[in-house]
Amino acid sequence: MNGRYITIIGAMQDTSASVLQSWLDNGYRELVWIYQEEPWQNEKVWLENGSTCPICNPLNGQHFKIQDMLNEMNYDAPKFTKSHVNCKCLLKRVSREEEILDYSGEEMI
Repeated sequence: MNGRYITIIGAMQDTSASVLQSWLDNGYRELVWIYQEEPWQNEKVWLENGSTCPICNPLNGQHFKIQDMLNEMNYDAPKFTKSHVNCKCLLKRVSREEEILDYSGEEMI
């Protein structure tokens, strides 16, 4: 799959809004969430949850409409709105050929 990933490394801020807007401006409509494990997740507390983040792991592999993520964001933070502060997961833009969401009834870009 071709695409650009966004990751927030060691940041308390979610800077994905400007990148997502740029993707929209360039004709992309959809992204896929890619779960990124943390080195500290092997600790006992995380083992009880299958050594995964209980917030982000269920998002893994899910596709989202970029416009919906921007419309539903809180505090100018589309990624953290769905996950949490310091989330290390990746967002990957999806080409038109790889889109799986329904865009019928929406204006073509």
